[in-house]
Amino acid sequence: MKPILNTEQHTVLILCKKCGGSPTIRAHLIPLSFVHRIRDGHKKIHAHYKKRPGIHLVQSILFDDNILCAACDREIGVLDKYAVEFCANFKASHSSLIYPYFSVNNANTNFLIRFAASVIWRYSISSLWQTNEINLGAETDIFKSIIFNESQTPIIYPQVGFMRYTSNLYNVEHFCALPILTEVNGVRFYVIEIIRI
Repeated sequence: MKPILNTEQHTVLILCKKCGGSPTIRAHLIPLSFVHRIRDGHKKIHAHYKKRPGIHLVQSILFDDNILCAACDREIGVLDKYAVEFCANFKASHSSLIYPYFSVNNANTNFLIRFAASVIWRYSISSLWQTNEINLGAETDIFKSIIFNESQTPIIYPQVGFMRYTSNLYNVEHFCALPILTEVNGVRFYVIEIIRI
């Protein structure tokens, strides 16, 4: 008797990491507008990866096809848009205080905190090798609640600091550091540098 050949094709259904819906879309882990500002007319940017020494030339920041559906990506897109506009208007809207501190009037700190949390969360839920160092673990759902303004008792927001990196030695307008976890004096925190302001 001839063997029966199973010609049925099996497909893996990828679900949105926020709502569980499908299909997922090609979602940028960092807003594409930031990449354009960093490139500033150049075709490529220099990328540095901790696990792969050396300089890598890339055209864009990372995107992942397997993390978000279109609707959830649009929700985060509102935060991305605000962060892009905040950085673009920084020079005109900020005032200097005692060095190195500055003030920005009418800043939507809720949006900025949620944006910062969204970048870290997107890296944490991605399976790309470049994101392997970011793993929120038990804090994943807390970050998701913050990003999407889901009810949570008590509401806990992470501490977020915005710093303007300057250097007397290098032109840092085109520097970009993707999320990394670091520790200083026993305090763990994430660092992201993604836009020139």
